[in-house]
Amino acid sequence: MDAVSFAEPRALWLLGLALPLLALHLYRKRRVRLLVAFVPLVRESLGPVRPLGGWRRLSDAAPLVARLLALAALALALAGPRPASAAVRPVDLVVVLDADVTTTTVEPTGPGDGGGRTRFERGVTLAKALARAHGGGRVGLVVAGATPATPVAPGDDRDAFDRAAEAARPAPGTADLRAAIGVARGAATAGRDLAIRVVSSRALPPGLPDDVTAVGAGTAADDQGFVDVAVAPTADGKAFTVRLSLWNADTTTRSRTVTLAWRGTEAPLLEQAIAVPARGRAEARLDVSPPREGAVLVATLVGADAFPGNDVAALVLTPPARPSVLVIHGGAPRPFLRAVLEALGDAVDREASGFAGVLGAATAAPRDVTIVDGVALPEAARPAGPAVYLAPFDGGAGAAGALPFTPGATLSEPLVWRAEAAHPLLRGVDLSTAYVARGTTITGPGVVGLAFVEGAAVVAEGGDGASRWVAFGLDPEGSDLP
Repeated sequence: MDAVSFAEPRALWLLGLALPLLALHLYRKRRVRLLVAFVPLVRESLGPVRPLGGWRRLSDAAPLVARLLALAALALALAGPRPASAAVRPVDLVVVLDADVTTTTVEPTGPGDGGGRTRFERGVTLAKALARAHGGGRVGLVVAGATPATPVAPGDDRDAFDRAAEAARPAPGTADLRAAIGVARGAATAGRDLAIRVVSSRALPPGLPDDVTAVGAGTAADDQGFVDVAVAPTADGKAFTVRLSLWNADTTTRSRTVTLAWRGTEAPLLEQAIAVPARGRAEARLDVSPPREGAVLVATLVGADAFPGNDVAALVLTPPARPSVLVIHGGAPRPFLRAVLEALGDAVDREASGFAGVLGAATAAPRDVTIVDGVALPEAARPAGPAVYLAPFDGGAGAAGALPFTPGATLSEPLVWRAEAAHPLLRGVDLSTAYVARGTTITGPGVVGLAFVEGAAVVAEGGDGASRWVAFGLDPEGSDLP
C-alpha cells in the first residue's frame, strides 16, 4: 500500500478540539443526572425499570462519536491527504534521436520488419515508444543531425511528438551527440526534473551526467567500406599513387570488388577483387596520371552491404606542376639547352612552352620560366618573371642594362672547386669534374653565389618574389656539360 502525505499537515491540529468536545459531553451528562435525582416519583410513575442500560449508553455516546468523526473529517479535508508518490517532482523527458549518416545502415530483418529497416527507422520507433511510455511528465525531441534541432519542445502532446519524429531524416554527415545533449539539457524547467534518453547505436561521449542514458538502435555488422585514402606522387613525379584502405566490420572474411574510373568515363582503370579479413583491413593500389586539366577519380565498392554510405570515394587529382618555358635564342637553341629540355621530358609543359628569337622576345607570350640562351636582350625584352641566364652574357650592346646582375671577368678553362651542394639547384650535380673552355664571373648587388672558381661566383641566384633569377656563367660551348 502506498504511503500517505499531506499537502497542509498543520490542519491536523484541529483534532485537538476533540478534548473540548469530550469535556462538554461529560459536563452535560452529569447535569442531566443531577436533575433526575430530584424527581424520583417521576421515574416510579414510568413503571418498572427494564434492562435497557446498554442501549441507553449507546444513545448517550452516539452524539459524541458523530461530533468527533465530523471533526476528524474536517481536519483531514483541510490537511489534503494524498499518496506519497504525488509529492515527487514531475520529470520531463527529452529524447535525443541520433541522425548521423551511419543511421542509414540497414538492420537485419526481424519480426514485422518486412524486409529490413534502416537504423534510423528503428530509432524513430524507439523514440515514439519512449515518449508514449513516459507518464506524469512532458516529452520533447532533439534531432542530432549536422546541427542539433528541436522540432518539439517539452509538452504533453504525444501526437505532436510522433509527427515530429516521423518527419525527421538522417543527416548526410557526422552528427555531434554532445552538442545535441547540450541542447536537450537546455530544455530543463525550474521545479521539474529532466531525464535525457539518447537513441543511438554509437557510444555516448565520455563525462556525461548520470541522467543521460542510451537506448541502442542497431546491431548490424555486415559492412565493408573505404576508411582511408592516400595520394602521393610517384618517384618520377609524373603520376600519382592512390592507396585505398578497406575495412570489414563483419565477423567473417568478405570478398569485395573495387573499381576505379575517371568520372564521366565507362571503362575502369582498375577492377580488382579483394578479400578483406574479419574485423580487419585490406588495400587497393593504383598508379594514375590525371589528364592535363585534372579529373575526379571515383572508387566504388561493387555489391551491397548494410551501410552503403562508405562504398564510394572520390578524389580530385590535378596533374603535377609542370612549368611552361619560353626559350629566347639567337636563331636556334644551342645543343646544351636542347639536351636539358630533353632530359626534363614531361616535367616541362611542352604544349604551353615556346621559342622566340631576340627580336620577337618583347612580344612573346609570357611563360612560367624564361631561359635566355646566351644572347643579349634589349631592356624592353627583359623577363618580368623567373628567368635562367646562360653564358655568355656580353653578346651585344645594351646587354648589361637588360641583365639583373653584372658580368665580371672572363675565365679560361675555369675549375669549379667549391659549390653549395645542398642547394636544390645543384643537388646531385658535380661540376668539379666538368671541362669548360670559358666562363664568366657573376657580380652585383643581391647576388648569391652557388658555385665558385677561385672565390668568384660562376653560378649564382638573386632577385625576389616573382622576379627570381639564376645565372649560369659556365659557357656550354666547347665543354662537356651536355
